[in-house]
Amino acid sequence: MRPAALTETLMEERNEGTVGALPPREAYNLASESYDEWSWQQFWRHNEVPVVLSLLGDLTRSSRVLDIGAGTGYYVEQLSRNGADVTGLDVSEGMLSQAYKKLGERARLVKGDACTSCLRHPRRERCRSGSPV
Repeated sequence: MRPAALTETLMEERNEGTVGALPPREAYNLASESYDEWSWQQFWRHNEVPVVLSLLGDLTRSSRVLDIGAGTGYYVEQLSRNGADVTGLDVSEGMLSQAYKKLGERARLVKGDACTSCLRHPRRERCRSGSPV
């Protein structure tokens, strides 16, 4: 299925309340290639980034942040640019693959879920979470 058609299908299912037919990991894997192109991304990123950065406070190289539900790595990149040592955590291989394509070796990306993975990672001073499922 081409990315635009997949996006339309997932949005229709969400609007109809039937998106639960797929486990979240599979849904995000399917959506990963077109996720950053979804129309609402620009709105959220434009309005959300300043709020998230202000809530996290001053970030320095010694600021360790865990981005739960890192997806395609948008916040991993933004927080790193603002000086933090960021680890991106996500359950979706597809989303992490997209993040790796964008960020390469300069990002620390981990596959796992917040319930079981957070305890195995070095202590983080701050966490950022979008809408992890």
